[in-house]
Amino acid sequence: MKNEYVYSRCYNETMRIDEIIHLVGAAGAHQASGQLLDFFTDHTEEEITSIFGEKPRMIDSIEEDGDKYEDLAGYEINDIITEFINDQKQGFLVHFATPVFNDGSYSWGRYTTQWIYADTYEEVFKKGLDFVKECRNKGK
Repeated sequence: MKNEYVYSRCYNETMRIDEIIHLVGAAGAHQASGQLLDFFTDHTEEEITSIFGEKPRMIDSIEEDGDKYEDLAGYEINDIITEFINDQKQGFLVHFATPVFNDGSYSWGRYTTQWIYADTYEEVFKKGLDFVKECRNKGK
């Protein structure tokens, strides 16, 4: 995907990309990047499951042991993230934004965002465009 295409579609669809995290790179060397750590600690288990379509298996095993999710059963958050990425998800996590339209007009002073995951950048970009179209159809 060429940069000119990304720019053109973002401009024409009134869409912005606020953040891109390439998961396999962000978890390299067994230490998750600050952005990735922030993402996982700022989102609930339900939000993570919604974005990725599944949650880290290590969390499933923690829940099966009857331990509280907040305690992480002695696991470090970094261990959970790197296990999740090494074994399950290695693609792109992208934070898309689009202004809220009101009667055909808009301002970036009021906008909505969505984190989207996909295995390839092309796929996540298409999902971002779909998110914007959905927002327009709902009047967001």
